[in-house]
Amino acid sequence: MRVLSTVKFTVLRMARNYIVLLLLLVIPIILITIFSFILSESVTETGVPYHYQNALTMVLVFQLFAGVIVMYLIDHDLFKENRMRIYTLPFNQRMYAFSIMICGGAGYSILLGVLLMIYTQFVLGIIWANWAWMIYIISLMAILSIIVCLIFTFSVKNIKSRND
Repeated sequence: MRVLSTVKFTVLRMARNYIVLLLLLVIPIILITIFSFILSESVTETGVPYHYQNALTMVLVFQLFAGVIVMYLIDHDLFKENRMRIYTLPFNQRMYAFSIMICGGAGYSILLGVLLMIYTQFVLGIIWANWAWMIYIISLMAILSIIVCLIFTFSVKNIKSRND
Protein backbone atom coordinates (compact mmCIF):
# COMPACT_ATOMS: atom_id res chain seq x y z
CA MET A 1 0.00 0.00 0.00
CA ARG A 2 3.00 2.28 0.39
CA VAL A 3 3.40 2.39 -3.36
CA LEU A 4 0.13 4.31 -3.67
CA SER A 5 1.82 7.40 -2.26
CA THR A 6 4.16 7.58 -5.26
CA VAL A 7 1.59 6.80 -7.96
CA LYS A 8 0.63 10.47 -8.17
CA PHE A 9 4.21 11.46 -8.98
CA THR A 10 4.49 8.71 -11.56
CA VAL A 11 1.32 9.77 -13.33
CA LEU A 12 2.53 13.39 -13.37
CA ARG A 13 5.89 12.23 -14.73
CA MET A 14 4.20 10.20 -17.45
CA ALA A 15 1.94 13.13 -18.34
CA ARG A 16 5.02 15.10 -19.36
CA ASN A 17 5.58 12.63 -22.18
CA TYR A 18 1.99 12.65 -23.40
CA ILE A 19 3.14 12.67 -27.03
CA VAL A 20 4.81 9.26 -26.60
CA LEU A 21 1.75 7.87 -24.86
CA LEU A 22 -0.54 9.16 -27.62
CA LEU A 23 1.74 7.73 -30.30
CA LEU A 24 1.58 4.34 -28.61
CA LEU A 25 -2.18 4.53 -28.99
CA VAL A 26 -2.51 6.12 -32.43
CA ILE A 27 0.10 4.08 -34.33
CA PRO A 28 -1.44 0.68 -33.48
CA ILE A 29 -4.89 1.97 -34.44
CA ILE A 30 -3.58 3.17 -37.81
CA LEU A 31 -1.66 -0.06 -38.47
CA ILE A 32 -4.54 -2.32 -37.48
CA THR A 33 -6.92 -0.32 -39.67
CA ILE A 34 -4.62 -0.37 -42.71
CA PHE A 35 -3.93 -4.09 -42.40
CA SER A 36 -7.59 -4.89 -41.88
CA PHE A 37 -8.48 -3.07 -45.11
CA ILE A 38 -5.71 -4.89 -46.97
CA LEU A 39 -6.64 -8.30 -45.56
CA SER A 40 -10.42 -7.84 -45.47
CA GLU A 41 -11.18 -10.13 -48.39
CA SER A 42 -8.74 -12.92 -47.48
CA VAL A 43 -9.75 -15.91 -45.38
CA THR A 44 -7.85 -18.88 -43.96
CA GLU A 45 -8.50 -22.50 -44.89
CA THR A 46 -10.98 -22.74 -42.01
CA GLY A 47 -12.91 -19.69 -43.19
CA VAL A 48 -11.67 -17.19 -40.55
CA PRO A 49 -10.72 -13.80 -42.01
CA TYR A 50 -7.01 -12.96 -41.86
CA HIS A 51 -7.63 -9.58 -40.29
CA TYR A 52 -8.89 -11.32 -37.12
CA GLN A 53 -5.51 -12.94 -36.66
CA ASN A 54 -3.74 -9.73 -37.61
CA ALA A 55 -5.65 -7.71 -35.01
CA LEU A 56 -4.85 -10.28 -32.32
CA THR A 57 -1.18 -10.23 -33.23
CA MET A 58 -1.00 -6.43 -33.32
CA VAL A 59 -2.73 -6.02 -29.96
CA LEU A 60 -0.28 -8.46 -28.37
CA VAL A 61 2.80 -7.07 -30.11
CA PHE A 62 2.14 -3.53 -28.97
CA GLN A 63 2.16 -4.76 -25.37
CA LEU A 64 5.90 -5.13 -25.72
CA PHE A 65 6.28 -1.35 -25.64
CA ALA A 66 5.31 -1.30 -21.96
CA GLY A 67 8.87 -2.19 -21.06
CA VAL A 68 10.24 0.63 -23.17
CA ILE A 69 8.25 3.19 -21.17
CA VAL A 70 9.52 1.71 -17.90
CA MET A 71 13.08 1.46 -19.20
CA TYR A 72 13.12 5.09 -20.28
CA LEU A 73 11.59 6.46 -17.08
CA ILE A 74 13.77 4.43 -14.71
CA ASP A 75 16.94 5.12 -16.67
CA HIS A 76 16.18 8.82 -17.02
CA ASP A 77 14.97 9.41 -13.46
CA LEU A 78 17.15 7.09 -11.40
CA PHE A 79 20.39 6.82 -13.38
CA LYS A 80 20.82 9.78 -15.72
CA GLU A 81 19.54 13.36 -15.94
CA ASN A 82 17.10 13.54 -13.03
CA ARG A 83 19.10 11.36 -10.65
CA MET A 84 20.13 14.12 -8.25
CA ARG A 85 16.63 15.61 -8.21
CA ILE A 86 14.99 12.29 -7.44
CA TYR A 87 17.47 11.36 -4.71
CA THR A 88 16.94 14.67 -2.91
CA LEU A 89 13.16 14.30 -2.78
CA PRO A 90 11.69 13.11 0.52
CA PHE A 91 10.14 9.89 -0.71
CA ASN A 92 11.27 6.32 -1.21
CA GLN A 93 12.99 5.85 -4.56
CA ARG A 94 12.31 2.10 -4.59
CA MET A 95 8.60 2.74 -4.24
CA TYR A 96 8.83 5.30 -7.04
CA ALA A 97 10.54 2.74 -9.29
CA PHE A 98 7.88 0.18 -8.41
CA SER A 99 5.11 2.66 -9.19
CA ILE A 100 6.78 3.33 -12.56
CA MET A 101 6.55 -0.39 -13.27
CA ILE A 102 2.92 -0.55 -12.13
CA CYS A 103 1.61 2.66 -13.74
CA GLY A 104 3.96 3.20 -16.64
CA GLY A 105 4.31 -0.32 -17.78
CA ALA A 106 1.51 -2.54 -16.68
CA GLY A 107 -1.27 0.00 -16.13
CA TYR A 108 -0.88 1.97 -19.34
CA SER A 109 -0.12 -1.09 -21.43
CA ILE A 110 -3.17 -3.00 -20.23
CA LEU A 111 -5.32 0.09 -20.78
CA LEU A 112 -3.84 0.39 -24.27
CA GLY A 113 -4.62 -3.27 -25.00
CA VAL A 114 -8.20 -2.93 -23.82
CA LEU A 115 -8.68 0.23 -25.89
CA LEU A 116 -7.32 -1.57 -28.95
CA MET A 117 -9.68 -4.48 -28.32
CA ILE A 118 -12.63 -2.10 -28.01
CA TYR A 119 -11.59 -0.30 -31.21
CA THR A 120 -11.19 -3.51 -33.20
CA GLN A 121 -14.50 -4.91 -31.99
CA PHE A 122 -16.70 -1.87 -32.52
CA VAL A 123 -15.02 -0.27 -35.54
CA LEU A 124 -13.58 -3.22 -37.45
CA GLY A 125 -16.08 -5.86 -36.34
CA ILE A 126 -13.56 -8.31 -34.91
CA ILE A 127 -15.10 -10.69 -32.41
CA TRP A 128 -13.07 -11.33 -29.25
CA ALA A 129 -14.29 -14.63 -27.87
CA ASN A 130 -13.21 -14.28 -24.24
CA TRP A 131 -12.38 -10.80 -23.00
CA ALA A 132 -11.12 -11.93 -19.59
CA TRP A 133 -8.68 -14.39 -21.15
CA MET A 134 -7.39 -11.75 -23.58
CA ILE A 135 -6.89 -9.20 -20.81
CA TYR A 136 -5.00 -11.87 -18.85
CA ILE A 137 -2.73 -12.56 -21.84
CA ILE A 138 -2.24 -8.81 -22.39
CA SER A 139 -1.25 -8.45 -18.74
CA LEU A 140 1.25 -11.30 -19.01
CA MET A 141 2.79 -9.80 -22.16
CA ALA A 142 3.13 -6.40 -20.48
CA ILE A 143 4.76 -7.90 -17.39
CA LEU A 144 7.13 -9.99 -19.51
CA SER A 145 8.12 -6.89 -21.46
CA ILE A 146 8.73 -4.95 -18.25
CA ILE A 147 10.93 -7.69 -16.80
CA VAL A 148 13.03 -8.03 -19.96
CA CYS A 149 13.51 -4.28 -20.32
CA LEU A 150 14.42 -3.91 -16.64
CA ILE A 151 17.05 -6.61 -17.06
CA PHE A 152 18.48 -4.62 -19.96
CA THR A 153 18.32 -1.38 -17.97
CA PHE A 154 20.12 -2.76 -14.94
CA SER A 155 22.68 -4.83 -16.83
CA VAL A 156 23.94 -2.20 -19.29
CA LYS A 157 26.03 0.46 -17.60
CA ASN A 158 26.78 2.83 -20.45
CA ILE A 159 24.54 3.25 -23.47
CA LYS A 160 26.18 5.00 -26.40
CA SER A 161 25.71 4.78 -30.11
CA ARG A 162 28.65 5.09 -32.44
CA ASN A 163 28.84 6.34 -35.96
CA ASP A 164 32.11 4.91 -37.27
